[in-house]
Amino acid sequence: MFMKLQSQFGMINIDQNLIQKLLQHSDNYDGIEKVIYLYLEVCNNFSFSMKYFLEEILEPHNIISSGRLEQDMNLLARNNITCHKFSVLFSMIVSNFLGYSAKIIFNNPIMNFNKNHYDSAFCYGMGHQSVIVNFNNLSLKFDPLVSFLGSNSDFYNVKVGTQLKGIEVIKGKSTEIQKMIQSVYQKFRGYNIYSQEEFEAFNYSNNIEELNQDLQNCSLEGMDLLSYLLTCKKRYFPSSSLYFLLDKEPQKDSIEIDYYHRNVKATWATLLIVGDNYYIYQKETQKFIPISKEIVASKLKKEVWVTRDRFKIKEVEDSLIDLKRYEAMFAGDELYNLKEYLEQLPEECQNFFKDYLEKYPNCFQTLEEIIYLDNWQYPCELESIKTTCLNRKKCKNKK
Repeated sequence: MFMKLQSQFGMINIDQNLIQKLLQHSDNYDGIEKVIYLYLEVCNNFSFSMKYFLEEILEPHNIISSGRLEQDMNLLARNNITCHKFSVLFSMIVSNFLGYSAKIIFNNPIMNFNKNHYDSAFCYGMGHQSVIVNFNNLSLKFDPLVSFLGSNSDFYNVKVGTQLKGIEVIKGKSTEIQKMIQSVYQKFRGYNIYSQEEFEAFNYSNNIEELNQDLQNCSLEGMDLLSYLLTCKKRYFPSSSLYFLLDKEPQKDSIEIDYYHRNVKATWATLLIVGDNYYIYQKETQKFIPISKEIVASKLKKEVWVTRDRFKIKEVEDSLIDLKRYEAMFAGDELYNLKEYLEQLPEECQNFFKDYLEKYPNCFQTLEEIIYLDNWQYPCELESIKTTCLNRKKCKNKK
């Protein structure tokens, strides 16, 4: 049964059973605690969309997408939520059922990615969206997706019982509120909450068999499983390398994704390199199995993108045809494929950014500027962006 509710983007239908499920234990909490409880419940019941993640590996989504709000909210499923869907669902329940003011905001590149600047979103699917809830003399920001993967995703943290990263005190006494958040979280989980360092230290060893035993006891799926693989890599082989690969060969668990405006089937694979030994995660058996360098090389020849900040895999470098550092960069836990963006730039900007990225490969500011360049007319109109274009002086001198 569906019910029509007011959202920031107009009236939409939402599954009444879903609302009841998310609020079923809300009477165990009071006031602000109810909102924190709802956040935990949403994180526990949903997982980030693997489809969205695979598409993001290929090409970052536009800052404003053609939103299908009604359809997306009608088809909400456990493993297909995004920051946009979360923001609509969470803010609607807070406003319509818990009686607090909730505002969907988005990261606005015009404002120089100012952490303390929060623009109200005027349409669905705009930039990275999160929610600010206002109470008396208190404002909290809720963002379960500080990053897609690992300990910066509260969709993962809530399921494994590690510290939350997505609730920020915007206005109010931070220390007191953090104590309340921790108290609600412990009550929700039923036992103590672990820091990520404590969680990664469990069963620490350098043993592939023990790692596999750990993984076979794991019930996580999709993006939560990928996050757990990152945790296990740190737990068992902290100095090793873990790569997430996008595999476009049809398989049982293939997902239909948008690949440069055409639909293709794709799935994920995970490669673990420990010293000179190569392992690939086998989904059927839930463990890492040995794989030869030759097979790794053949996989990497098939137009695969790798979510890692270095791409030269030992002894298979030759397989990485035309993959230069500036073509794909790793910012936080998210991959940005930059080749297409660079190719759209005027030649003088292309050369400048390529040289700059070769010289400063981990420059996050440069990455953000390039990622959003496709939303503006360049080079002249970069004057309208409040960020500082690294090539601006050269451009001005040419005028």
